[in-house]
Amino acid sequence: MFNHRQKQLIQLLVETREPISTGALARMLNCSEKTVRTDLKLINEWLETFESADLIRKPGTGVVLNADEPTKETMKAAIEHSGQADDNDPETRVLQASKRLLESETYTLQQLADALYVSKATMRHDIQAVQDKLSGLNLRLIRKPRVGLQVRGKEQDWRQALAQIIHQLNQRSQVALIWHQAGMKGLLPQQEMLVIERFIRKLESALPYNFTDEAIMNLMVHIGIAARRVKRGHQINMAFEELKRLRTYDEFALAERFANHLEKLLAMVLPESEVGYITLHLIGAKIQGHEELSHRAFAQAFSKIDPDALKAADLVVDCLEDFIGVSSKNDQHLRHGLIMHLHSALNRLKYGLTLHNPLLEQIKANYRYSFELIHFILPELEQCFDVTIPEDEAAYLSLHIQAALERISEHDQRYRALIACSTGMGTSNLIQAKLNRSFPQIDVIDTVSVNDITRTVHYSRPDFVISTVPVELQNYPVVTITPVLSETDQNKISRFLTGPLEQGSQPTPRYHVIGRLLNKDLIFIHPKTEHRFALIEAMGHALYQGGYVSQNYSESAVKRDYRADTALSNGLAIPHGSPSFIYETAIALAVLDEPMPWGESQVQIVLILALGDMGKEETEVLFKELAALEDDLPLLETLKTQTDPNAVLKQFKS
Repeated sequence: MFNHRQKQLIQLLVETREPISTGALARMLNCSEKTVRTDLKLINEWLETFESADLIRKPGTGVVLNADEPTKETMKAAIEHSGQADDNDPETRVLQASKRLLESETYTLQQLADALYVSKATMRHDIQAVQDKLSGLNLRLIRKPRVGLQVRGKEQDWRQALAQIIHQLNQRSQVALIWHQAGMKGLLPQQEMLVIERFIRKLESALPYNFTDEAIMNLMVHIGIAARRVKRGHQINMAFEELKRLRTYDEFALAERFANHLEKLLAMVLPESEVGYITLHLIGAKIQGHEELSHRAFAQAFSKIDPDALKAADLVVDCLEDFIGVSSKNDQHLRHGLIMHLHSALNRLKYGLTLHNPLLEQIKANYRYSFELIHFILPELEQCFDVTIPEDEAAYLSLHIQAALERISEHDQRYRALIACSTGMGTSNLIQAKLNRSFPQIDVIDTVSVNDITRTVHYSRPDFVISTVPVELQNYPVVTITPVLSETDQNKISRFLTGPLEQGSQPTPRYHVIGRLLNKDLIFIHPKTEHRFALIEAMGHALYQGGYVSQNYSESAVKRDYRADTALSNGLAIPHGSPSFIYETAIALAVLDEPMPWGESQVQIVLILALGDMGKEETEVLFKELAALEDDLPLLETLKTQTDPNAVLKQFKS
């Protein structure tokens, strides 16, 4: 009868006692005011089916539902029941069941089945998945005869688990980041959650930064959970020394103000340990800088608030330069963003607070190069600040790296060209001079005779070759021009830089970087290993024997895969170790006779990457090729059938 947005609108009207404007409703529902007005007309028609319920519109104020409490309860039950079909897939049902168990002291199996509108048999089938879900969150599900189901665990784990499940339910919802999403329902009455949200936004004015919308949502979830748990007699225990340290933060005074406000609002008493708990979430919240602050003023402010965040940001920038060979020290947007994120992240990690990243899989799929770059940098950060950085945090950091790489590409898109000329140095110099004037984005790395071109491209690795005579080069595109570099020639070069090559120029193989870095001695058909770590060690040892890497490379590659497995989709994995152990860039490839467990995936094609000093542009091309290979099902299936290394190599060079 109603779609998801309309059900949320009815829920909001039922639980809000004061008039609320259509503009405010539109912002909460992430839609236009016109859509809200259309939905209100539909809802008003539905209200006619109730004896005593209607919408009252107050000019200049907003709209409010006029109905007695029994009628509102009937409306809520009708909407909740009509919405069960949306929430009846097994994964959502497990999340809903876990949430209800965490919000209540005890549930019988029948009560849980009734609450989720499923049979007792269905709930009995789901309960093992619920138990596994809670176990993964450091909690135990206890079954007591004649009593029911109960959850046991530490209070902090309990709160973290409930917050994570709420975020996962919100992620499955189609509504924007607003406080009355499916997962938030049941924490506190919505009117009280609105007041909490307004007070959080007031706190921002006392800080040198703003909270992100996501942070506002997270703070509301954690504070709502804390209030609910304290009301039920459950409190956070915090050591005296930890509280003493937290009192030194400016956020502690703000948390005290917040706690006083919360006590009046909810008629409850919050102990100092709960003030400390709120402080932890304030200093761990994701933030963004005030727009009116310059980068320099922002950094100066943070040098007093959190010097560790500045130190960590500078470490990331320095490591990034080492890996990509391009300086980002003047990229103030990068430094600014890293400072803000690391301020929150380091505090979260120090106090064991988790952050769910709803974009994790999308980041890994779309920004793999940046995601792997940040994993090369993480060991330095972890050692320096004595923390362990999980994948969710690493993925957020990789977004800052990706943005910096985009800015480098936008402002400094350059091409490395080799000039091959058959008529002597004078002609070569003339061509180079004209190129410098007409194409400042082209760096001429060398001018050679046609006879020397094959040998030269091997070590100079140009992006393309400009030649005065037709030549055929494997793995390198060639633009053929006349010795005078005419206007026609210049147009040909322009088309090459902005699009596909003209006929007559040499096309680049789809996997030309992978093909160039592979050789038959590093291709293994059906290796006999039973675990991915053993396979990584064996392939790393082959790279070591070939002189490409040091003996420590295999260990670093295993550690990288242990941190977060490197499986892509469609049975492909790309393990790799630290660049500090690489002498020469190379790729080793293994084709397994059967799929092998690789984290949560099954893998049959493995490319171990030893990526040394190969330049940012070529490394980006390599990861683009890997992304293309991941989706190239015909080639992946062909590779699985190969029994000869030469045949495998041919697939990448054609």
